[in-house]
Parts: sequence; C-alpha cells; structure tokens
Amino acid sequence: MILEDIASHTGTVIDNARVHRRAVTELADNMREMQILRKIDRELNDTIDLKRVFSMTLDWALRFTNAQYASLCTYDEETDELRFHLDYGYEVSSEHLASIRSEFGAGITARVARSGQAEVVPDVSMDAEYVLLANRVRSQLSVPVKREDRVVAVITLESKKPDGFTDQHLDFVAKLATRAGVAIDNARLYDTAIREREKISHILSNTADIVIVVNPDGRVILVNESARAAFQISTNGWIGQSFPDAIKYAPLVEVFHKAVGRGENYTEEVIMPNGRISHANLKLHEGIGWIIVLHDVTAFKEMDRLKNELIATVSHDLKQPLGVMGGYLELLTMQKAIAPSGEAY
Repeated sequence: MILEDIASHTGTVIDNARVHRRAVTELADNMREMQILRKIDRELNDTIDLKRVFSMTLDWALRFTNAQYASLCTYDEETDELRFHLDYGYEVSSEHLASIRSEFGAGITARVARSGQAEVVPDVSMDAEYVLLANRVRSQLSVPVKREDRVVAVITLESKKPDGFTDQHLDFVAKLATRAGVAIDNARLYDTAIREREKISHILSNTADIVIVVNPDGRVILVNESARAAFQISTNGWIGQSFPDAIKYAPLVEVFHKAVGRGENYTEEVIMPNGRISHANLKLHEGIGWIIVLHDVTAFKEMDRLKNELIATVSHDLKQPLGVMGGYLELLTMQKAIAPSGEAY
C-alpha cells in the first residue's frame, strides 16, 4: 500500500516536473521570439530603403525557420502581377528563375497572393500548382504581407525536409510579415516621394524661368539652375540662408520685402543683373512659404517698344499727306457749295 502511494506520488511529481519543464521551455521560446521581434522592429524602423527592408525580412525568416530557399515578391492586385525582388539559396541565376516563372507561373506563391491566406504545404509533390525551382525542395511556406487588408507582397520559404515548417514557424513569419508590411509601405512612400522630388527637380532644372522657394521663416529652401546662373549662387551655399543673404541682389530683395510686408501675392518688373527685364510673380502658399517665379519679358518689352515706334513713325509720316488731302477735300467742298446751279467742275 505504501509502495503504491509512493509510486502514485512519484508519478505525480514526474508529471508536474514535465509540465513545469514544458512551461519553462515555452516561456523561454516566447521570450526569445519577443526579443527577436523587438530587434526586427528596431532594424526595420531604422531603414526606409526598400531593398534593405526586403533583405532583412528574408534574412530573419530564414534564420528562424532554418529554410534553405527563400523569395520575396510584391503583388499588384489591380493587374494581378507578381514582381520578384529577392531569391536566396537557389543554385540557378535570378534570370533563370524569372524564365521559369514566366513560363510556368508563380505557383503556390501566386495562389497565396490572390487568396490573402498563408499556406503550409508539407509535401510540394502533392500540390498540382507547385512550380519546381530547386530539385531538392520538399515543403513550402508562403505568407502574404498585407497593408489595410490588401496584399502587397508574399514571403515564400522552401525546405529540403518534408513537413519542414511548424505552426511556430508559420506564426513567426506571419508576425514578421505584419512588421514588413509597415516597413514596405513606409519605404514605398519614401521612394515615391524621392522620385517625385527628383522629377520636380529635373523639371525645374530644365526650366528657363527663375524659380526660388522661401519658407515661412524667410529662408531659401529651393533654387533652380536658372536662378543660380542669374544671381551667381553657389551650388549649396544658399541652403537655409535668409533670402537677402542667399540672393544678394537688391532689386529682387526689395520686391520680396514688399510682398512680405503686404502678406499677399505680388507682381512687379525687375531689371536683372544682365540688364534684361523679368516679370516677378511672388505667391504665398500655406505650409510652403513664398514661391517666386521670374519670367523674362525682355522680348515682349522690345516688341512693345517697336510697336510704339512704328505707330509714332506712321503717325508722323502720314500726318502731312493726310493734312494736304484734307485741305483739298475741304476746298472741293467749298467750291461745290458756291458753284452756280447746274454748273459742273
């Protein structure tokens, strides 16, 4: 009886020890995962470079799952197109992988992109849509990256082991995808802003008009090539300087002060350093400051001068003959008035 009680008590102790050990192991795993995710958050928040975001995302996915192959692609829902940006581990070149995908499609990755649901495929040979990219692949994990319920990318991992991905792997990659979605969105917005800024800069640099932007504090934040050439401004010397210090041309500075004093849009003609005449248009935009555009109107002024000269010349040259003709007309009228009735001249 005593032995049975001891055996029963010992079994309970052993079971409790197993449960405790399992709980400690799970806690340790959870703590490790939390530390990894915090580190991932820091790394992703420290970059706005899209390529680096892609690279870090795949790097962490490979580390945690011990997968041998990985790829990351972006997805356009409107066109239903996948664009692969990174491939890791494959023995063939990116060009060859692109050729395979072009011929056979993106398989399970494309299916996940369209459905928006993550998939774990324990045995790829049993999936009719699987596209072979490496001979020894046995299992695949694909997780969509979403932003506002919209799939923007897909992370795909492949393993040489059958049933190579666990629920823990899926959970981690899903959390990674959530973080990657934010980082990808931020990087895309930054990339779009940079491209738009470069586009505007290219347009301004090829514009003959002088363009200067001054912030609400009166400091110059943009000048185009025409402005730099006209006022002999150094390449970077103008950045953040006050308008008078950056431009150093009294007539335009005076016009600027007039506009600021009035606090409203203002226009005035300015004689440029090279003697040409420009029409200065100063507009105040909320949140930006003053946008100053100087358009060369010298040619129009010259045309106006020539027109006035032509009118003056024609008026002077025609004045005498027209006067003579008027005199003759007046004489004929007078003669007709005094002529006898019926007599013709």
